[in-house]
Amino acid sequence: MSVIFNFWLGIVVCFFVILLIVLNIQEKWNIKKYILVFIESKIKLIGLTSLILLSSILLSFTWLFIEKEKEFPNSLEYFKSWLTLLGLLVSSISVIIAVKTSNRTADTNKKNRLDQTIFNLFDINSKIQNKLSEDIYIKLCTTVGYYILDIELRALRGQIFVNNYFKIHEEIILKQLSDIPDNCLGEQFSEVVNGRKQWYKKAVKSRSKNSAKKIWNNLQTNSNANYKKMVKMPKKYEKTDIFTDYLIKEKLFLFDMLIIYQYEDNVMNTPVTYTELQTYLELFFLENYNELGHYFRNFHRILKYLNDNFSDDKKEFNNYIGILRAQLSEEQMLLIYYNATYSKRGMGLCRQLLGSNFFGDTQDFGIDKTVSKNYKGLFYKDPQHIRRRSFLFPQEDIHIMKTIYSDSLDKSSMINLKKMEDEELQEFIKSCFEENLSKSFNNGTKNLSRKINIIKKKEIN
Repeated sequence: MSVIFNFWLGIVVCFFVILLIVLNIQEKWNIKKYILVFIESKIKLIGLTSLILLSSILLSFTWLFIEKEKEFPNSLEYFKSWLTLLGLLVSSISVIIAVKTSNRTADTNKKNRLDQTIFNLFDINSKIQNKLSEDIYIKLCTTVGYYILDIELRALRGQIFVNNYFKIHEEIILKQLSDIPDNCLGEQFSEVVNGRKQWYKKAVKSRSKNSAKKIWNNLQTNSNANYKKMVKMPKKYEKTDIFTDYLIKEKLFLFDMLIIYQYEDNVMNTPVTYTELQTYLELFFLENYNELGHYFRNFHRILKYLNDNFSDDKKEFNNYIGILRAQLSEEQMLLIYYNATYSKRGMGLCRQLLGSNFFGDTQDFGIDKTVSKNYKGLFYKDPQHIRRRSFLFPQEDIHIMKTIYSDSLDKSSMINLKKMEDEELQEFIKSCFEENLSKSFNNGTKNLSRKINIIKKKEIN
């Protein structure tokens, strides 16, 4: 045979060998991972290799036809060359068909293994959630309700306000106290006044919690009637004294604090913040970690498995997410939501839930435009999978659910959020919370108050 024919035959043989090597070792050595940077799927890889191989064979056939008279001494040699190429063609096609069949079988087996693993995880999850206390979500509501609706949160706000004011105005306050004569209330009270002056000076400098709480008690006791109604102060906390009355009457620093406290900052009626809610939910999850920790870890593992294996197949992913969601009660879904959104330990779970549609897709979160005018932000209707009345803070919580856990979160944003440190991710969630903040404390806590009242009535009955 001529040099040209031997050259083309060499090319054909090389491609045939390469095809066999690639298709046989790529699964074992995961060469596919590197090759498919340029090619979208295994089938395209096979198709591309097959196209090159078959094109080479066809070119060889063309050359044989054109060069019949020039290169072959007789018809027998020419016929042998045709047979060689035909055999190679049939063998190549057989190998390609076999490999495709093998790949389909391998893919089917892989899917079956994935399905089996997923349903095993679902079964384990079902057994774990059956061990949860029936009243675990009620415990969450009562814990948060105790701290937020009773005096705890208001007292904390009061302490923070007092110490912040002292920090800013320390020099002015100390001067005012020094300028007050000991006999301002009469000689008989000189010793009392001097003692109170020293106590206030120490409170301003040290800014201790106990001192700040006592001064907050004075502020709240001397507030107007409407402001007093905002906080159900136990009588033992209602404190005042003649020196405090003097400071207010003479419009010294305590009078200024009282005005800012009630009117400018409106400390007691500002909406509950993300940080405040996070603090009390964190307490609940720490107190109940022995019961809930296993449940959250297993659920986290299921979501991670789904994200790792079905992120490129949205139809299959959504199907499994739907099955998983159907296993959970409304209260169990809310436990997962509050852990992932407010707990530092839950940030890993939060990352797995991002953009997952576990709580519903964008269409499942409708907005009532007629009611929204009474709110600073958007008023959401009942989501598809969780009733509005079941949330602690529906306005803020439903907004977070839609913004970061549904498909309204685009893929690039989801990738960036997953890369964030825990503190950064929590800051982002905080910004979502504040985007749809309630108008006031009373407005924002209506749902929580209603839930607590229902729980108390059931306990009485």
